[in-house]
Amino acid sequence: MSEKCTGARRLLALVTIAVAGLALAACGSSDSSSTDTTGSSGGGDQFSSSGLQDAGDAEVEVGVTPFRGAGTSTGDDYFQTTRYKGFEAAVREETAAAGVKLVEIQRSRGVWDGGGEPSVKLRLKGDPLDVRKVMDALGHRFNQDAVV
Repeated sequence: MSEKCTGARRLLALVTIAVAGLALAACGSSDSSSTDTTGSSGGGDQFSSSGLQDAGDAEVEVGVTPFRGAGTSTGDDYFQTTRYKGFEAAVREETAAAGVKLVEIQRSRGVWDGGGEPSVKLRLKGDPLDVRKVMDALGHRFNQDAVV
């Protein structure tokens, strides 16, 4: 397995852990037994041995880019291209399909392999597992190694 692929898998694992942590924080119970992820104590109705069942909505920031060395535009003018406009439409489509609220799309710059590239920060609100579905869908759809 390539070094980049291994690194991307590690990053995805960290993001998955972070999303799960946000979900736990969203539960907000003062009863320490409610954070038992095995389902063996008082909070067992919220959790199972496989993880969260229904943690409620959380607001999550996600970094993603549709850019994959496509085209010659890498500056702010990229955000005016048909490709980028299609990306924003895809974000709206994927969030709606997953039942996740798109709170904001903020245009930004990312870094990959020593160079800059157009990117966005998304603010999403929804069940953390549904947010993860959106992240997976966007990564797959735009051929990205990682969505953070």
